[in-house]
Amino acid sequence: MGIFEGLTLESLFLVVFGVFIFVLGTTSLRTQMKAKRKGMVLDGTVIKSNYIMKRESENFLIQNYYEIRVEYLDNGHKAQTTINSHIEFHEGDKLKIIKSSIQRDNMIIYEDNTLTAFTPWSIISGGILIAIIPMAQYKYGAQSVSFILGAILLLAGSSLISKYIKDKNREVTNVDATVMDILKTYSGKKNSKLVKQTISYFPILQYTIDNQQRSMRSKYSSSLQNANKIGSKKVLYFDIENHSILERGPELSMLLGGIILIIIASIGIMSAVLGT
Repeated sequence: MGIFEGLTLESLFLVVFGVFIFVLGTTSLRTQMKAKRKGMVLDGTVIKSNYIMKRESENFLIQNYYEIRVEYLDNGHKAQTTINSHIEFHEGDKLKIIKSSIQRDNMIIYEDNTLTAFTPWSIISGGILIAIIPMAQYKYGAQSVSFILGAILLLAGSSLISKYIKDKNREVTNVDATVMDILKTYSGKKNSKLVKQTISYFPILQYTIDNQQRSMRSKYSSSLQNANKIGSKKVLYFDIENHSILERGPELSMLLGGIILIIIASIGIMSAVLGT
């Protein structure tokens, strides 16, 4: 217990939070490394697609997904699996699948990781730095905290900029989409006294690629019922290399946010150096 000597309950909470961030980073890193291992990501072909839909009394969708049967080669042997997809696929469509990290016997659709190779390492490093703040402050004083916070901001800013650069370098074409329906989902029990039930509204988007009309449930929801109106227009992005649909392109705010964080971090570190 020597390393925790002199730490308050609030400081111990900060250590636990840092460990939590560290675990998130290592999980992201394992996911990236898993996808890069030979034989983990497999090529599949859709041989059957079944649309599952259910509405509630208010006419909102409460179920909306595609049950697709996929044939693939695993170690040279043909195999089949059933996957629930929020994106519409047609018979004969090609896609990539990977074994689920949650249910090992199940396969899921592989979506190219939008995180950069640098991001998991920055999360891991950030978690370590957060966890050591209380010990550094206790042993070396407040100036050490300024250095650590500066380093955390540098990592965060660099991660945002690297993400923007990766998105910017993707070869994509714009795809016009229309909100054709709304999926209503519930989180928590309706009459629970401990946790209030929350409602999320997901837009169902319709678009056309290769002269074929398709639909998908957006990954992004809103707690506001009227946030996405049926008939409203949106822009999607077709990733040519990975043959997949992206809902968001490069965001300039991410680049500007990264630059601002780096500037603040640099000022903070310089102030701490000049104050020594």
